[in-house]
Amino acid sequence: MMLAVFDLDGTLVRCNTLFAFARWACRRNFTCWLADSPISKVVDLLFPKMRFRRRLFFAAIRRFDDRELAHLSSIFCRDILPRYARRSALSLLIALQEKGWTTLLVSAAPDFLVREVARIYGFSEWRASKYQNGELADDLTGKKLSAIQAFAPWERLYAVTDNKSDLALLRMADYRRIYCGRHRRWWLARFPQDEVFKG
Repeated sequence: MMLAVFDLDGTLVRCNTLFAFARWACRRNFTCWLADSPISKVVDLLFPKMRFRRRLFFAAIRRFDDRELAHLSSIFCRDILPRYARRSALSLLIALQEKGWTTLLVSAAPDFLVREVARIYGFSEWRASKYQNGELADDLTGKKLSAIQAFAPWERLYAVTDNKSDLALLRMADYRRIYCGRHRRWWLARFPQDEVFKG
């Protein structure tokens, strides 16, 4: 099997899908306003392990039940998310699909969003963090390599991501495309220049 593993946030799209979804679905919610405030951004910067802003955005969408979330996420992923799409990642996805690669969307984003994105873009399979009662019951951050073990053995592995937490996955891959964001120097210290992309 030729397996291509794509990340979602910051890779396939140029946004955090949870944050963008919550802003769209809860336009006038005070909790969303607070999550986007300078104070919350400073808290996230000083105490990144708290993931304070993420907690606030989850609090904003807690009022929706599973059926409402499924309905809203289908509209959001169809009508809103394409404006954030990273064209070069989508082009690579389409090219690999046309060449017969098994494409797998693996993201720490909530499952109700990842499921819709995977369906829209024709991924063979998807894996995501499980959303339950306003929080993630099973967070895939830093666990993508273990999330794809069910597909082993593979003949070739292609990893496409922007996350430092995916370092183990990237080191295992035969081919890589890394979207470096603000961390170009960090990525270039670990991987060849032709695997590190800005756009």
